[in-house]
Amino acid sequence: MSLHDNHFDLTISNIGVISSANVRIENLTVIGGPNNSGKSTIGKLLMAMIKSDVISKYKNNKAKSSFEKKTRAKVFCDMEAMLFGKKLFRFGSDEGSAKLEREGNRVYEITVRDKKPYMLDAETNDDSEQYFRDAMIVSTPLIWDMIDLFRSVQALKEASSVLNLGQKIRYPYVQWDVFTKLELAKDEEADSDMDVGNEFAHKIMDIIAGDFQKNKSGSYNWKPRHGGNYDMVSTASGVKWFGLLLALARNGAFRKDRLVILDEPETHLHPEWQLKMAELLVFMSKKMHLIVTTHSPYLSEAIELYSEQTSDVSWHASIPESDGCIIKHLDCPQEIYEQLYSPIPKLELLRVNHD
Repeated sequence: MSLHDNHFDLTISNIGVISSANVRIENLTVIGGPNNSGKSTIGKLLMAMIKSDVISKYKNNKAKSSFEKKTRAKVFCDMEAMLFGKKLFRFGSDEGSAKLEREGNRVYEITVRDKKPYMLDAETNDDSEQYFRDAMIVSTPLIWDMIDLFRSVQALKEASSVLNLGQKIRYPYVQWDVFTKLELAKDEEADSDMDVGNEFAHKIMDIIAGDFQKNKSGSYNWKPRHGGNYDMVSTASGVKWFGLLLALARNGAFRKDRLVILDEPETHLHPEWQLKMAELLVFMSKKMHLIVTTHSPYLSEAIELYSEQTSDVSWHASIPESDGCIIKHLDCPQEIYEQLYSPIPKLELLRVNHD
């Protein structure tokens, strides 16, 4: 059974702002809710789990070491610091846990005791398609404005390593991870998972009426169909969003053995383009596991409509409560709509009072 045909179950207790969560991860998983309700915590936690396992396996294979459990624990602590600022536990609680399972079998498990995280052993896995090989969070198109900054950080990291300075350079890890995938050479095997050279690319180019291309210096430019050639500083944020997906796809970042989390992709997009984004997300989910967090009723409803004939969607609502946020699995997205459309009556009341 291939990875893409599987679903995963994530249960969380007292992690970040989340008091409890039950998330069923299908090919397309949507978590809808207001700000500061734990949506981003889900993505960061999964990213930390998956990368800790992948990086520890790589380090142990390279060093021919048998201490994978110890390596994984150290890597996870590093991930916790970069993604959560060493505050994985929920405020007011000294203990917490998170477990990712597939068909009732543990894939990853985290426990927090005395405010310290511990990552337990992953299941023994010899099947290259069974679990994820990487996880990526895409949260902002403004990564394009950070390219030169990250190239400078990269040079500093290399210099520090060569000179053995032991200097720690702080940077936003989520954006750094996306940057590295933009910089890496394309993996030719990626075309077997998503034919980015054809339908996916053309969908995006039709939306933005142009293309994103790399110039000789390695930087990207937007080339509208009506003519011209614009650098990133002169490109609208909405165009940057679609250009980012296009560049990542062409570089082989979207594959069936990767988990991709799109954190509030409606940001910077006009409602009409949010519908276009929803259509793209449903298309992507045919080839891979995709988690989408959102507080947009337009995006949520469009995903439901575009997916009716093509893809199953796992719906979840994130709900703030007095003692922490809960995230629950839903049979249908109606509760999400009620929550996200709730400001509309308030606007009507303001209009009545104003008149």
